[in-house]
Amino acid sequence: MWSKFDYRAVSLFSPNLERSRTIYHEFDRVGLTGVIPMWSAPNPYERIAESNVSRQRLCSGGNFSVTVKHQQMVRTAYDTGSEFGLFFEDDIRFLKDTNDLERIVRAIPDDADFCLFDWKLVNSFIPNNFPDMKRQAESGACWVRFNAPIVQAGCYALRRPAMRTFLGFLEDPARGKGR
Repeated sequence: MWSKFDYRAVSLFSPNLERSRTIYHEFDRVGLTGVIPMWSAPNPYERIAESNVSRQRLCSGGNFSVTVKHQQMVRTAYDTGSEFGLFFEDDIRFLKDTNDLERIVRAIPDDADFCLFDWKLVNSFIPNNFPDMKRQAESGACWVRFNAPIVQAGCYALRRPAMRTFLGFLEDPARGKGR
């Protein structure tokens, strides 16, 4: 089931060494192999970078570092030619029922460019279609379409077009046409 993702990476942080051990036990439990570890460590230059970029409140402090790490994972997947990448943080846990997990992964719609394996709404904002999304999920649907500000970066998948959008260089004149 995991072979549909040609790139798999996990974000790891050196002060959280125990999490790296735990996440690899979790990967073993669900039969997930070939996950590339993307390590980072405390960096005094992050505050300098953070103070010099335009950002939202949700992307400051520790969240700034995490955002940079996700950019690095997606950029590496993109630059190495990945068509469908799967990205994790080091504290995710999969469903206990691995049969359910397999059913969900196999049911990813062919036209899905961005798949969230876990999600939450931004603050208390409730999009108009949230009741429909909730009803679909409760009915047993594996995947629900969304068009609202939903955040979560614990586990997600991106197809190449979504990676391009995430990286923000579709038509960057300084780089010529995007890759």
